[in-house]
Amino acid sequence: MEKIDGTNPLENILYISIPEGFSESIGEFVIDPDIMLPVEAPENQKEWDASDLSWEMIIAAMLKILAFHPDHDDSDYFRNFVLAVKPDIISDLTNSAVIKAQDKNFELAEEIFLALCGLDNRNSILKLNLALLYEQRWEYAKSIDNIDFESKYKELAEAAFKEIASSENPPELIWYYLAFFYYKCGNYTLSEQDFTTYAKLGSDPDKVEESERLAKEIQVMNLNDSLFQEAYKLIHSDNVQEGIIKIKEFLDKNKDVWNGWFLLGWGERKLGNYERARDAFLTANNLGKPNSDLYNELAICEMELLNLADSRKYLDKALIMDPENMKIVSNMGILAVKSGKLEEAESYFKTAIEIEPNDPVAKQYLSFLEKNK
Repeated sequence: MEKIDGTNPLENILYISIPEGFSESIGEFVIDPDIMLPVEAPENQKEWDASDLSWEMIIAAMLKILAFHPDHDDSDYFRNFVLAVKPDIISDLTNSAVIKAQDKNFELAEEIFLALCGLDNRNSILKLNLALLYEQRWEYAKSIDNIDFESKYKELAEAAFKEIASSENPPELIWYYLAFFYYKCGNYTLSEQDFTTYAKLGSDPDKVEESERLAKEIQVMNLNDSLFQEAYKLIHSDNVQEGIIKIKEFLDKNKDVWNGWFLLGWGERKLGNYERARDAFLTANNLGKPNSDLYNELAICEMELLNLADSRKYLDKALIMDPENMKIVSNMGILAVKSGKLEEAESYFKTAIEIEPNDPVAKQYLSFLEKNK
């Protein structure tokens, strides 16, 4: 299994043999001298000093193999070995992965969750954690306009959720989280079905109440309507003109659905019709609950219409609601440039780079600002 960047995560794994006559047990686990033990050699180091060997290095290599090659011939032996040496490793690694994900160290968090799934491949909660991480990476990729990662991690998240849902005894929480995933994807038909399923099966009163509310909202607002679904797919896939026609047909019959007005505004903004887009977003804002995406879209429209004070007003609101959203931070920088506040702009773009080091927009503007000092 390759990493998403195409590299081989196991290329530095070496195997060492146990000396003849060696026999040792760890609790009830007996070390088999006929099975070679893996160890990860330091990167770019051709010669490796075996005197540096430790149990931790062997366990780390076993976990990496379980993460990226769980069908290895000796995977069962590696599982038992790791659990014998580190009986609390599942809870310890889970906590570590959660912290890494919170810090946006996604690559390491993903490797840890993959290792956990390889270590206990029957544990559906570990698989659910991995699916939720994929969803988090998908949402993050959307926030920084990384189209490749957005598509990749959306597919991985959906596949992981579906695998759990189709397993023999899926955890009840899968329906709750799968419903939210489809809600975020704009697939309100499947979202309603899964919210309804969780409302029937779930044991958490708060989640049951929320699921019932959202399932009813989808029904009342007619979000599972085929016109809305088709419009969403068309606009998302850049068939914007056709999508706008569809969403207008939907709004003719569903004038109070804020999601429909947001979708119309999104389409008009994509076409550069900023005044029409702003009007649609304002209608959505009046009908629905405030959210950072809506405020950010309004800010873009006002910026393009040269209403810079109004743009700043909406960006301030968006940033309060989502302070680590790179799009919002970058738009703050762009607005500062348009307002002639170059030092302020530089500060925002540096913050954007801290959030996403490879963001091309922030890099381009920082280069421009450096040349114009």
